Amino acid sequence: MYLAMEDGDIYFLEVDTQGPNLIQLANKACRLDCSIGTAFASLDFGLNKNDMLVAGGEMSSGGVYLVSFFEMTICHFCFISTR
Repeated sequence: MYLAMEDGDIYFLEVDTQGPNLIQLANKACRLDCSIGTAFASLDFGLNKNDMLVAGGEMSSGGVYLVSFFEMTICHFCFISTR
């Protein structure tokens, strides 16, 4: 599960509903170059592949990002705010 903070920080959470602790692991995955509002979604492509994040802010630009724990996060498509 990804947790997106308003300042652009993204955390990866590993959750176990059967264990004594709900959150098993919490790591900072990356920092996006935009503020994040209610527009946020993630897509998991599998264990050995990057995940896709789509993020947008209320008053800022956003983008489509590929997240990898081994490489830098790159914005592959940027949304431009018209406000």
